[in-house]
Parts: sequence; structure tokens; C-alpha cells
Amino acid sequence: YASRNLGTDTLLWLALRTGWDNRLRVDELLDLFYTTYFGAAGDDMRAVYERIEQHMAASDVVSTAAGNVPRLYPASLLDECLAEIEGARRKVREDPLILARMARDVNCLEATRLWLQYWSALGNLNDTGRAETASPQ
Repeated sequence: YASRNLGTDTLLWLALRTGWDNRLRVDELLDLFYTTYFGAAGDDMRAVYERIEQHMAASDVVSTAAGNVPRLYPASLLDECLAEIEGARRKVREDPLILARMARDVNCLEATRLWLQYWSALGNLNDTGRAETASPQ
């Protein structure tokens, strides 16, 4: 795959493991995944992933059409997740592989912030005819 967005490695790992043996329990697999993949930061990173998943599941949004993006990924959620990852980084600061994995997730969240800015600017341009950028909510 060309892109490794937040959660891609988790999804692929789960798909392969459950494809190999569909009797495996996802919760137990996730316990193994997060502690192995993120080491001492595993619980923190799982909390980040689950926070995003819970927010999306509780939302009534079903697509990433322009108006839905800020509701799917509110800036406050991104800020909270980035702060949580920053705290988790300190737990694994001696492990360059885990730090690289976490950096990829940070990049994904930062790119999502840029995506929010894009949709905000596009909406503003379509609504007003001006290219000024508004802060995403």
C-alpha cells in the first residue's frame, strides 16, 4: 500500500491474523498488537486510536464530503490526540523504531489538520468568493 495512515498497520495486522484463524478474539489481538508495536507507549497509543474511533462511531457522519470533515475530525480531538502522543513518546524515547511509528501517526494527524484547513478555505471561497482562510472549528 502506498500510504500508512493512522490505524493502517493495526487494520492490516488484524486482517491477517483473523484471516489465518478466525477464532481469535479481536480484543486479545489488540492487547498483543499495541504492547508489541508501541512498547511502553502501547496503552497510550491504544487510547488515542480508540478515542478517534469512538468519536467517529458516535458521529452521524457517513462520508468525508466537505461539510463533514470538521465534524469527523474536530481540531480539538486532533489537539488532544497529539498531546497524548507527545506524552507517550517520553515512555519510549530510547527506541527509534517505536518513535518512527509514532511519528508517522503524528504526521497523519497533522496532515488531517491541514485537510481541515483546506476544507475550511474551500467552503469560505465557495460561500463568499474570497480565498481567505478561516480556522477550522
